[in-house]
Amino acid sequence: MMRQQKVQQCTSDEAESVMLLSVVPGQEHCHDVAVKKSVKGHAIRTGCFVHDNRVEAVVELSGDLQTAYQGVFEVKYSKPVRFNPGRTEFEGRWLGACKAGQRAGDMLLPNGATVNVVDDRKRAETHGHEGHKH
Repeated sequence: MMRQQKVQQCTSDEAESVMLLSVVPGQEHCHDVAVKKSVKGHAIRTGCFVHDNRVEAVVELSGDLQTAYQGVFEVKYSKPVRFNPGRTEFEGRWLGACKAGQRAGDMLLPNGATVNVVDDRKRAETHGHEGHKH
């Protein structure tokens, strides 16, 4: 069983679609994304690639997505991976405006490091894929 981890995110309308799924592993090079209304809120299915490993995720989200939301995800890989988190629950809530010096896409990790998932996504989508096919 994994222990609870907290991350702090700075988001915007433009960054929200990336930020919302940033807790789900393997969400780069996504070719298949489907969002449907469900009884609980929204059901999201993604088909993505990390190198040549297909990553399929199923995410259930509920809440208003403005002040608070909760969800669960499961990820399946086409090839074995070292660590698969299994069924993972998560939640998010509005804490206030971004702090001074933060920009949309910043995620403060439990170890104190800050990464920008919007920049990371852009870099991953364009890095070395001339002639690269999935």
